[in-house]
Amino acid sequence: MVSRARRAAALVLAAGLLTGVSGPAGAVEGAPSPRVDTPYASARVYVNPEWSARAAAEPGGAAVAGEPTAVWLDRIAKIEGQNGAMGLRDHLDEALAQGADVVQLVLNDLPGRACDRDDPDNELLPYELPRYRAEFIDPIAGILADPAYAGLGQRPTAAPEPGIDAYVWAKPPGESDGSDIPLPMEGATFDRMCDPTYEGWVHNDYNPTGALAFAPLNREWFPAHFRELLRNAWPPLPAPGT
Repeated sequence: MVSRARRAAALVLAAGLLTGVSGPAGAVEGAPSPRVDTPYASARVYVNPEWSARAAAEPGGAAVAGEPTAVWLDRIAKIEGQNGAMGLRDHLDEALAQGADVVQLVLNDLPGRACDRDDPDNELLPYELPRYRAEFIDPIAGILADPAYAGLGQRPTAAPEPGIDAYVWAKPPGESDGSDIPLPMEGATFDRMCDPTYEGWVHNDYNPTGALAFAPLNREWFPAHFRELLRNAWPPLPAPGT
């Protein structure tokens, strides 16, 4: 475990995530321990078993099911696990079982993160920074400070390197970019920007979006999207069964 403790853990942050925010004393901020140039050098990166199972269930998905992807924590409830899914401790325990050196996390629950205080994607409103710290950042920092996970790398910091405030953007392949809640006023459960025939966006010169039809709600598994990623992979992936 000592050699792994000298590796830097990869904490992938959504834009501006920890700027000006600290966790419990000594848990997130503080004097950093020795760093390596890259946490990925010769490291075993954690494979999320939930994502891996979904990928393997798709035609041709077995070719990529063993690839590491980031774990997204974009709701307070996801820290402990939401709707039967793995929570942060579950992922860290599984990372230890895999012998991983690096766990990639995306913390994406900034107050007012969608830039619109009325947007349903905002769990926290722009003025709820104290709640963001108390209910989101502090519990995560407390879990990461558990000595049981020291072998997973150096604890994350608000400023990992000079000039870097955040690393962006690592959505698990195959998850939907649809709307956060059903939008019945638009005649479907997806955002109009996910409607392939929608021509109302000025930045697309009012042309059809060409998006994949019937995207499920945001963060849900989108088989058609994942299969398109497999088809577009370069170098091409081997055909299923070969």
